[in-house]
Amino acid sequence: MMRLPTLTGLFLLLFLSLPARQVLAEDPAMATIRQAVRLHDYEKAARICREVAKKGVPEAQYQLAILYRTGRGVPKDHARAFDWFRRAAQQGHVKAAYSLASMYEHGWGTERDLAAARRWYAKAAAAGHTLARRKLAALPETPAAPEKRDRGAPPPSLATLQEVVRKGQRARLRELLEAGAGVESADDKGMSLLMHAAVAGSPGVVEELLSHHASVRKRDRQGRTALYHAVAAGHPDIAGRLLRAGASPDSPDQAGDTPLIVASRRGDAESVRLLLRHGARIDHRNRKGVDAIHAAAAAQRNSVVALLRRHGGKIRLARQDRQQEDLARSVQEAVSEQDPAYRGWPPLLVAAWRGQQPAVRHLLEKGAAVDGRGPMGYTPLARAAWQGHAAVLRLLLEAGARPDLAGKDGHTALMLAAREGHGDCVEALLAAGADPALHDPEGRSALALAVAADHAGIALRLLKAGAPADDAQALLAAVRQHQGEILEALLTAGASPDQVDENERSLLWLATDEGWKEGVEALLGHGASPDLADLRGEGPLHRAALHGNGPLVAILLNSGAERHRPNVDGDTPFMLAAHAGKVEVMRLLWDARTDPDRKNDHGDTALMLAASGGHLSAVRFLLDHGARLRLRNRKREDALALARKGGWRDVTTLLEARAKERSLVDEFFR
Repeated sequence: MMRLPTLTGLFLLLFLSLPARQVLAEDPAMATIRQAVRLHDYEKAARICREVAKKGVPEAQYQLAILYRTGRGVPKDHARAFDWFRRAAQQGHVKAAYSLASMYEHGWGTERDLAAARRWYAKAAAAGHTLARRKLAALPETPAAPEKRDRGAPPPSLATLQEVVRKGQRARLRELLEAGAGVESADDKGMSLLMHAAVAGSPGVVEELLSHHASVRKRDRQGRTALYHAVAAGHPDIAGRLLRAGASPDSPDQAGDTPLIVASRRGDAESVRLLLRHGARIDHRNRKGVDAIHAAAAAQRNSVVALLRRHGGKIRLARQDRQQEDLARSVQEAVSEQDPAYRGWPPLLVAAWRGQQPAVRHLLEKGAAVDGRGPMGYTPLARAAWQGHAAVLRLLLEAGARPDLAGKDGHTALMLAAREGHGDCVEALLAAGADPALHDPEGRSALALAVAADHAGIALRLLKAGAPADDAQALLAAVRQHQGEILEALLTAGASPDQVDENERSLLWLATDEGWKEGVEALLGHGASPDLADLRGEGPLHRAALHGNGPLVAILLNSGAERHRPNVDGDTPFMLAAHAGKVEVMRLLWDARTDPDRKNDHGDTALMLAASGGHLSAVRFLLDHGARLRLRNRKREDALALARKGGWRDVTTLLEARAKERSLVDEFFR
């Protein structure tokens, strides 16, 4: 048998050793997706990604998962991110395997499973993924994987379903629904799973139920829809999703109250605006003849009254004394628990929520339970703190109210007051011994809630009162809100400057990405590591280079950031700067070790990236620094071909001219 020539034989050996999917031509849409991502047009990237991912293309599935995980171009959804990572990983996509392992490790979008995390990290590491090898070495020993539910077992109980919905466990809910649980399961009050999700305020669970065709028109025994419950519970984001799914904004309950009347009575301006945008009738009256504007007026919601007036609402009463009479009657009905908006609320809870100090004092004198809770688990003290009724709050504290009792969502009175910016209530609660170190199930303390809501004065007061400084949520919020005073105070008090978010993006990464120089300098000044990388292997220097932020690039380099470190795609900060056409940053990053011909995982050099983006100055800089013209990427495209493909005439002209200047011999021996 005749032997193949050496080069041909080697080529065939390499070709046949590759997995079948890797030797197939890449879907042409992937280039468009990558270009959209690099240009930060995430909505376009998500739209195309979704179409290609459904065809089973692993790279598109991986990119779509990243978009869902980061909330770019699509609503942030860890469950969907997990699903697409899993699909890509099962087809041998190495980066997806690494990301899937990370999702399992942290319990993002699925139940936490360290055994599964180790298994997928091992697969990624075996394929040469450097970060996966590090993770695998650092991962703690894992207990046995939890048992999976037998698909042949009977459907879960209604109590189990309600518990899963209440806790917001979307992935678990999906498993139960796919195993045969009824999506329209309802309790003895007629409350469906969708209604319970609306009350709990869990967007992911609501999305999952809607994807399984849960009805938005179904009513409970009091005639209330899921939309009604979302509005009554104060969740305008959930209400908006239900409206987009076809929920009627005008469906009344048995008392004739529509969601708009409920929102107006609660003083929920955001929900009122939302309902009006979706065509809610402003003139609808309930069985007592009360419409939205009169419900707001009776509850002294002056800002909502003004809002409804601007949309055509009219006060029918002719005299002020008549308004006062109706207001007094409304208060009496609420306190006597006849008002549907306060069904299940103890009278003291209603009076505290409304800030009716005389009524609160009267009820306490009559022996009302000072810590009596409503359906959401809030005490009168928490309701007063939420609304900022400091006088009522102090009255309740004097009567023995316990300051650290939390509602079903884990929020204490101090957390609610801090979140809403009620400084006088915060002071009173701290003086009464409220614990500033407590946090809700999502890890948010009163300090973190205050920082996230941009209440700097309250945040500093909480720190002074002993709130733990090393609060990851507070630190992340301080960086995202550009609150320099708060960040400095937290770091000075001993907080770690290297805290990371769920995508392993450090505080310095986030500050750099947003171009916040003050934050970058503060973090570096307190010892932040300049090279901590996110899940994509990108550190702060990558972000500064991509954005062309020369001052931050200089600061990071002076702090010891590694200028030649590649991300998971093989792109160095210099290559990202070239792709973005940031010549001044390229000059800062250039040193004796810079290789202008270094290739990323797609085979692209800095020159190819600059040419594909039409960046003439960047192309000229690279050519002047010895970049080779004839190198090709994995698609067999060189810089000139990419420039022509993009329609960049000036870049094409420059490359053609330089090609003529360089002889074939010079190019061959360069």
